[in-house]
Amino acid sequence: MVNWTYDETQSLSLHSQLGRLFLTHEALVLATLQYQMQDCGEAEHSGPTVSLARAEERRKLLFWHVYGLDAFHSLDQKTMSRIPDGKNSEVSSKLPRIDSGSYLDAVLSLAIVAREILQALVTVSTKRNGVKCTDLMNIYDKLIHWQKHVCPSHLRRKRDADGRLVPLTINESSKTKFLQPLHCSILWLLEINCYMQIEDCLSQYGVQNGAPLEGEMMALRVEFEALRAVHDGVEISRWMRQYSASTTRGGITLSHSLIDLAPSIARDICAGLCYWTCERGKRVFRHGSSGLTNIRPRNRQQEGKSEKDQRKQDVNDYREGAKEFRSAVATATSHRDTKYVLERLDKQIASFEQAVAQ
Repeated sequence: MVNWTYDETQSLSLHSQLGRLFLTHEALVLATLQYQMQDCGEAEHSGPTVSLARAEERRKLLFWHVYGLDAFHSLDQKTMSRIPDGKNSEVSSKLPRIDSGSYLDAVLSLAIVAREILQALVTVSTKRNGVKCTDLMNIYDKLIHWQKHVCPSHLRRKRDADGRLVPLTINESSKTKFLQPLHCSILWLLEINCYMQIEDCLSQYGVQNGAPLEGEMMALRVEFEALRAVHDGVEISRWMRQYSASTTRGGITLSHSLIDLAPSIARDICAGLCYWTCERGKRVFRHGSSGLTNIRPRNRQQEGKSEKDQRKQDVNDYREGAKEFRSAVATATSHRDTKYVLERLDKQIASFEQAVAQ
């Protein structure tokens, strides 16, 4: 219900304003924190009241759901969370761990890393002086540790000997065939989003003044991680097409894609990747890329292509990637505001096409 766009054409203006006030992410976080405070007060003054079945377990699940949602929301918005911070090691030890190696624990442990990214890279100091190289290295180490050791093996992104993403293979029951790919796609997109948010922080704040060589090394590392994340995102978007779930209502069978079944954050990440790919493609076309220059054959000048024609060819992968992400977003047909997201993406892709055509 949070941030859901309701049809308010038949509602009174007062009801419409109340919806915008209470059905927001901030209201959800504050209500959850207030609920916890009330629980503490009731525990101290317990009386002959009837308790809700499995109340403690429900409270924990509610809190951790909001905690995870808020961690990624805060990172996207570059705003500090209202949920109080403890030591991250202490937070990790309090994860619900309902089932060993569960999807929920994997998401929440990644949410802890997302909060650490925000705390390290979005501060008064970084906004004034830039991001420290040591902070960037520590964040990447945490993401690698999460991917290799914390994330359950059946939910991890795996690569072959050439470093390419290995598609998930499912040879189990129909229920698992749909559920595990859904969990993997959400988790992988959240992980990719962490890498993209790091790149966004660096593009906004820059690297803190220090050794020029070290700063250049780190800038190239951030660029590499972002490009690999986008490349993986394209592969994941294509892979997700293989899986869907069907529902029957009123005698009509409907098929739902994984993006459609996932929370809106998965669709929004694909939309953000589409936007980033278009902007990157325009920048490469206008100014070139040292990486693309280095991978060209030495006899490229003998092919008789002008520099402009060569750049058009270079950005073709960006164009195809942007369209792939746009197609993934379009499959979220059950999300009411998808058509508005698509309108914005179509404008962005059209701007990219126009820039290349000039």
